[in-house]
Amino acid sequence: MNKIYQKALECLGLDMSTKEDEYGCAEAVNKVFKLATGREVGGDISTYRMYLSLRKDDDFIQSSYNLPGDIIISPTGFGKGNGHVGIISLNNNIMSNNSFNSLWEENYTIDKWRNKFKDFPILFYRYRTDEVKIIEQKKINILEAIVVAYQKIISLLLKK
Repeated sequence: MNKIYQKALECLGLDMSTKEDEYGCAEAVNKVFKLATGREVGGDISTYRMYLSLRKDDDFIQSSYNLPGDIIISPTGFGKGNGHVGIISLNNNIMSNNSFNSLWEENYTIDKWRNKFKDFPILFYRYRTDEVKIIEQKKINILEAIVVAYQKIISLLLKK
């Protein structure tokens, strides 16, 4: 099980946003993430700055699908109102700061998120743990081997 997802589960029901309650989603994600990995995602208490941090940090990859422990973000500045950020749970659920009671909760589904933040980009980012980096390197090695094999085939075909 993903350590970010695991830590996010352990934090359910806790106040993870001590600086900002009503708009404390980025602060809460940073705290959960730091407990899980020893570092913050970035951006302090701003979803926009967190989005910028995620885009430029090589330890994160944007994903077109989501897994438990991935970050979902709809940054402020792209739609009307405020954006939001959370961490993917199981069964298309999302854990995030609840603006009404300041508690970390499993308070969205992907469908509810898409409906509420339909005017914002909805982006998924995955933390590149050592396991993910190893898998990526294996994929690169396989692709390189395929390219070499194709080059040999083309060379043989050109000789005929």
